[in-house]
Amino acid sequence: MLWNLAELAGWGKSDVISLNGDGVYSAVLGSDFAAYVKKYPGIDEATAAAQGADLVVCINPLPDSFFPAQVICERLHKPMMIDCDDPYIEDGLSWQHPVRRLAKEVVRHQVVATWRRIRRESAGILFTTSNPVLAQMRGGVSLPHVRGGRELAILTGDGDAQPVVSFIGVPRIYKGIKVLRAAVASIPAARRPQLLITADAPPDARPHEQWLGPVPQDEALRLIRRSAISCVPSFDWAYARAQMPLKIVDAMFARSLVVASDLPAIRWCLDDGRCGLLVRPGSVTALREALEQALDDGASAMKDAAQQHARDVFTFDAQLDTFVAACQLAAGGH
Repeated sequence: MLWNLAELAGWGKSDVISLNGDGVYSAVLGSDFAAYVKKYPGIDEATAAAQGADLVVCINPLPDSFFPAQVICERLHKPMMIDCDDPYIEDGLSWQHPVRRLAKEVVRHQVVATWRRIRRESAGILFTTSNPVLAQMRGGVSLPHVRGGRELAILTGDGDAQPVVSFIGVPRIYKGIKVLRAAVASIPAARRPQLLITADAPPDARPHEQWLGPVPQDEALRLIRRSAISCVPSFDWAYARAQMPLKIVDAMFARSLVVASDLPAIRWCLDDGRCGLLVRPGSVTALREALEQALDDGASAMKDAAQQHARDVFTFDAQLDTFVAACQLAAGGH
């Protein structure tokens, strides 16, 4: 997203420096951005590649990204900005769980020490965050996920939605896939929808479930556009409370009705429930009832409101000025 905004600001196609991993994140496979990700064998080569930059943007304050970015900035005397999608530091330090935090201090002392170091050494660096809940927690500028260009064209393209419920994304443990499966399975067979999930099939896969495995970005967007309902049933975990899944934004653009857990960042994204159905996290019954409601009435007015909200808040044009101002602030006004 920042890569697209930088191009739209007239700064060209930025190179994306990587020192780890064998490929790009599955969610951006096939995107224009992915073609500009370049892996370097070491920090010396990465530093040389960043020589002409005015600003180094660290993507998420993770050890594998923050510390190399820090070295590059120190060597080249460049300013840094940190773009933060999720509450990584807070989760690493178990900020809402004193007992768990104490246990981590004892059992995983080195890990906790690393997160404390990142928190300490990132103080004073400007953060951009994916939502205002995380901005309030972390400090910095709220710069939400946005869509534009080819991705937006796919989401708003022609084609009728099918009567299916989909979970499109990375099925991490806190995403509530078990609750979603149980909720769909509890809908009477005569009206039970097909359930699409972008993950590998488990041993107990059911006939009404279609397990697609990880899919490239464009295919994920097409699946959302063809889904009557997009579901994000995250558990009420500290990590999920400040996370705003991009697939919710995609669903609003595509007029795929969002049914999601009532968590602070998701509630903000859905404009306090005006643009999607919010349910109690972890409740099979609440999720099933919301899915049945969505199947019964289609919620056309809510989908219209969601699409307009997405156009107002989650497009390149809507956030370009915020992005440019944040970069100029981080770079010292240049």
